[in-house]
Amino acid sequence: MFHAIPQHDYSVGNATYYTVKSSSDITASGERYDEEGMTCALRTHKFGHIWRVCRIDSDICVVVRNNDYGPGNEKAIIDLTPKAFSRLAPLEDGIIKVSIRRIR
Repeated sequence: MFHAIPQHDYSVGNATYYTVKSSSDITASGERYDEEGMTCALRTHKFGHIWRVCRIDSDICVVVRNNDYGPGNEKAIIDLTPKAFSRLAPLEDGIIKVSIRRIR
């Protein structure tokens, strides 16, 4: 049976990555921020949802879990940890075009 994904659970836009000043910094969900984790920050979704993030100009995708609010950059729809972003593009790129879809 086919289940349509609500429009707000799929978006196309820019992704950035974010770091914090200290490894003791806590995310909005209460978890410790982990640059090596496969997590993300989104503006309007509940913590714990799992997202597939795919680079638009290639077939490269990552799966991340939302544990923070963001992104801080108004031109982006999602902030990724450096680890997650680096699986899609070199960190030097800074911002890339992606599609995001909630998968759980």
